[in-house]
Amino acid sequence: VGFDPEVKAEEFPPLFLITKFNFTIVNIGVRLYKGKDALLSLDLYSANVKVDYRQGKLAEEKGVPALPNININANISEIQAMDCMSEVDMYTKILGKQKTNESENIFDLNFEINPVSEDADSILKAKLMPHEIILSKSLLDRIVAFFSNEDHDLSNITEAASNAISSSVQDRREKIEELIASQYNMSISLELNAPLVKVLGGMDAFGTVPELLQVDFGQFTMDSDRAAGSQDSALVHDQRYDYFNVVAKNIQVQVLDI
Repeated sequence: VGFDPEVKAEEFPPLFLITKFNFTIVNIGVRLYKGKDALLSLDLYSANVKVDYRQGKLAEEKGVPALPNININANISEIQAMDCMSEVDMYTKILGKQKTNESENIFDLNFEINPVSEDADSILKAKLMPHEIILSKSLLDRIVAFFSNEDHDLSNITEAASNAISSSVQDRREKIEELIASQYNMSISLELNAPLVKVLGGMDAFGTVPELLQVDFGQFTMDSDRAAGSQDSALVHDQRYDYFNVVAKNIQVQVLDI
């Protein structure tokens, strides 16, 4: 109503905020029961998603509309899993943040389309903080027994998951081929701190766990390297290649006496 194609659309500054969307989940909990007894509990706390829609950069050609700037921020404060039937009270928590990082979000993600401040088609930044996974033989036995119980028919779920994975792989392959063909330029910065996995040994006669196997999968980082192409004279004019700095460090395996 009232639209006139002859009237030029109003133009805003590139960073002018047109639309803002906020979505917050305070808590989601999942419980796994065997009869009336709880086996496992999984809780997700303070998940936030924010979307900003801005005017974006003006197109270089006249008559071509501006490319909108869309900035998506998501974070999760905490994810906890508890062994409700743990035999050792100090190891009830089987998944959670490490104590040195309790004040930070366990996961942060930023994805920006048509960024104004950087010469790229999109920017992806993600950070996963260090967290712990604590496993015991009794816990694994209970989980295996639950899912192998004849009363639980999981064949339909398994088949559906298999079909979904096959379809997803094909979709991703097609999208990657499209991105390569269009020479899509994405700037990537990832910092993923892999979990510290603690595998408890058997209990002794005093009801304590004398030792544990501790596996630290370390830290993985991946960053776009814009300067690499100019350093290799053979590839200066070949735009098919993207360059990344990839680092994996602090991987450790220890057997500890408690």
